[in-house]
Amino acid sequence: MTATELALIDNTTTAVARRDPGQPQLGAGVAALAQFAEATRAAGQIVASIVDTPFFPAALMPRLTGPSEEARALQRQQAVAAGTGAILHGTELGLSPMAALNNVFIIHGRPSVYAETMVALVQAAGHEIWTVSESDAKVVVHGRRAGSDKVEVGEFTIERAKKAGYVAKNAKYVSDPRSMLYARAAAIACKRTAPEVLKGIPVFEEVMDLDPPRPQAPPVAGPPVSVAEITGGPAPEPDPEPADEVEVVDDEDYPRDRATAQPEQAGVSRELQRRMFAQFRDLGLSGDTDRDARLAVASQFVGRDLASSNDLSEEEAHDLIDALGLHVEMGDDGREIIAAMARKAMNAEAQQ
Repeated sequence: MTATELALIDNTTTAVARRDPGQPQLGAGVAALAQFAEATRAAGQIVASIVDTPFFPAALMPRLTGPSEEARALQRQQAVAAGTGAILHGTELGLSPMAALNNVFIIHGRPSVYAETMVALVQAAGHEIWTVSESDAKVVVHGRRAGSDKVEVGEFTIERAKKAGYVAKNAKYVSDPRSMLYARAAAIACKRTAPEVLKGIPVFEEVMDLDPPRPQAPPVAGPPVSVAEITGGPAPEPDPEPADEVEVVDDEDYPRDRATAQPEQAGVSRELQRRMFAQFRDLGLSGDTDRDARLAVASQFVGRDLASSNDLSEEEAHDLIDALGLHVEMGDDGREIIAAMARKAMNAEAQQ
């Protein structure tokens, strides 16, 4: 961009200033960027003014657990940035700033909205969405565009959820199946009825059912090149290898019954187990007395009884970590779901 073009943007309002007809016209894309920059600043100011109040959503609330003032300030800045993003994305959907803060969520790096929000947006645009039937096994939702007689059908069943593996990953299909089936059926009906209203945003419950992207393993380095190969001369004598170091495991971060502990299986690394226990701790199941509850929850997620976390395969451990991570992201709602899961499993075991 030339200096002349930059001068055409008012730095105070970022609106396009008046320009001489003989000057080159500023591109519409650049003008849109200027407006977006102004909207971003305005959204950031809104978020910064309420981030420390009870009106800021718990899912975005900064934890302020850093070891220093600088770390806690960074956590607060990250919360403000996340809230700003939620407002900007919600504004594109037609939501007010406060509605966007409470209804736009990032799951697996993707923005999403609740099913009720999706239905409200479609209905606010003049289209119809209504529930035909609902049960714990099947929910049917219909939609119809304004001025059209064609009815779009959204249907979701518990059998479909089981076949796709959603039930094993998302405990809410067990604790509240009707709500989950409604969310998926309503989303289908809304997307088919008015895709231009939703602009491709998925429903929150749908994204939770998907597998999160896993980071790819770094490329494997080739064999090292010796000094002799580079210089053509003899290689120096290698330094003696240091003695093996034994990793010390903090029992509080790595709880296990010392009396019944089993050797770690090759398929489940200690790092994976640390991550599992850290997530269980975030979900309120961290004490020694919670061991049975942790195993009960893990058993429900993987679909078989576990006597120990060492019984998990590496793939099962990854799936469990993904499922627990989703519930950690849900905050208090996630902790309540996991607690209800544990109580239900423990009660069932006691009755046997």
